[in-house]
Amino acid sequence: MDFAIRTAKRRARYQLIHLGRVLVLAGGLSAAPCLAEAQTGQSGITSPTPDTVPTGVLELRGQLGGSINNLGVQQSFDLSWRRSLSASPRPILSEAHVAVGGSTAFTPAHVRGGVWVELAPVSMFVVRVGAEPAHYFGTFDSLTSFDSRRDAFDTDSRRERGGAVSGTATRVYVTPTLQFRVGRLLGATSADLEWWSSDAAGPFFYEPTRDTLLDVSGDRLTTLTNAVLYEHPLAAGARSLPG
Repeated sequence: MDFAIRTAKRRARYQLIHLGRVLVLAGGLSAAPCLAEAQTGQSGITSPTPDTVPTGVLELRGQLGGSINNLGVQQSFDLSWRRSLSASPRPILSEAHVAVGGSTAFTPAHVRGGVWVELAPVSMFVVRVGAEPAHYFGTFDSLTSFDSRRDAFDTDSRRERGGAVSGTATRVYVTPTLQFRVGRLLGATSADLEWWSSDAAGPFFYEPTRDTLLDVSGDRLTTLTNAVLYEHPLAAGARSLPG
């Protein structure tokens, strides 16, 4: 599976899908050169030939996304190093790999960055483990404290409280993913198993990327994501990924 689906899918998840928001724009632009590829002709999955499998590839990618309800925009970047685990041209093994990387994302409400490690024993299954601290600017009613998980936290309720402050929150996560590729169509289903904490006054705080209230002393959150993207080639080996 092309690595682009993982980065673009994760950005789409952060911006839109987890929160049930309406998609305005989600995609990616690859800054890495294309690798030589060969079509298997069996399942439509594009795989490198044994002679072109790299021992290690460094990639930098960026994505821009936006949403309505809640209104928002996000620019993100991912830097990763990936090493193939198999030289087989078979679709089930051609994308087996291990990878490490870092990511950063900017919105009008906060900036976040993190590191992760990733393992794909076969092409269709990937698991990623990472940590992602964030700093909130105290704008757009983010990181507002609440007394109870049952409190209303819609836009009007947060604005009436007027309690947004600057501060930090940290997410630690494990994300298993099932993914596929058929021609230029990319798809993935993943589950995020997350642990959150924050230095907000609390005892609960509003987290904008999950659109929910979380316990400042430590909270667990599980989310499911489905994404479908279409790979459109651009000049100089770049690709856009609307979906």
